[in-house]
Amino acid sequence: TVQGGSTVQGGSTVNGGSTVQGGSTVQGGSTICLNSTIDNSTIDNSTICNSTIQNDNISNRTMSDSVAPTVLSVSSDNSSASYTAGSNISINVTFSESVYVTGNPRIKLEIDNATHSPGSINRYANYSSGNSSSDLNFIYTVVDGDNSTHLHYTSTSSLSANSGTIRDNSSNDATLTLPSPGSSGSLGDNKTIVIDARAPIARLISCSISSCLKVPLDGHATVQSTETGTAYLVKTGGAGTDVTVTNLASITGEADNMWNSVTISSASYNTILYTTGLRLGTYKVYAVDALGNLSGPSTGTGGKSGALGSMNVEPD
Repeated sequence: TVQGGSTVQGGSTVNGGSTVQGGSTVQGGSTICLNSTIDNSTIDNSTICNSTIQNDNISNRTMSDSVAPTVLSVSSDNSSASYTAGSNISINVTFSESVYVTGNPRIKLEIDNATHSPGSINRYANYSSGNSSSDLNFIYTVVDGDNSTHLHYTSTSSLSANSGTIRDNSSNDATLTLPSPGSSGSLGDNKTIVIDARAPIARLISCSISSCLKVPLDGHATVQSTETGTAYLVKTGGAGTDVTVTNLASITGEADNMWNSVTISSASYNTILYTTGLRLGTYKVYAVDALGNLSGPSTGTGGKSGALGSMNVEPD
């Protein structure tokens, strides 16, 4: 098939289901055979079989490519570090030769979520760039609640063309088998990427006054967080203005007498948080981990009048 303003001249032939297109020229007694495609190229005195030639000039050569590209390694442009919700994680797949992409290939990742077991959340790194090179780039954007202590893809078959194609210049479909997770050349071997987009749990364990009622300004609460970081005692009720907690800045941006804080140096360890300097009112505990993930309001065994996780700061 010759189309799109292309020409075949000088004793050249096109056969075997081949196509010449995109204004290409085949000349000098050349032969195009075995389902080859010549696109926007010039072929002179050459034999091209079982190959795809795009945007190139080929002279005095014989080409017949039947070797499929293979994956050599998987890595990332991101540093070995911890990442939270909204972070973009690049995953780079290196092939044995240049490949050409159609559609939206993707890589399935080993991610667990707060309410699911490891690997049960479908998270993908989606194809981003790299067409016509040996390195394809994929991007995974961390979603709130995602967690991984060491980011891996799920298996050797995690890379999928996803109804598209990954092929070399001769239309050989790439072999998409990845190195085994954790083995040499794998993502987990090349980088130690931690995903932590899961908020800690804040607990109010007890108060310096029984039932957490009428805790004085020289009193304290015993608190915990399921992760290291900082715990905050925040005014959420009572007379006057309260804090509406939406993020860390909504706490720390309030007046000093609306909140107190303490460092949590060990996860799930009883830590004293003092009430010194606070306004009178009802307080709950919040916790923030090292990456800034903010918990919901406190739960636990302590609480004013049986209200789980809250306390009253008020005169004796």
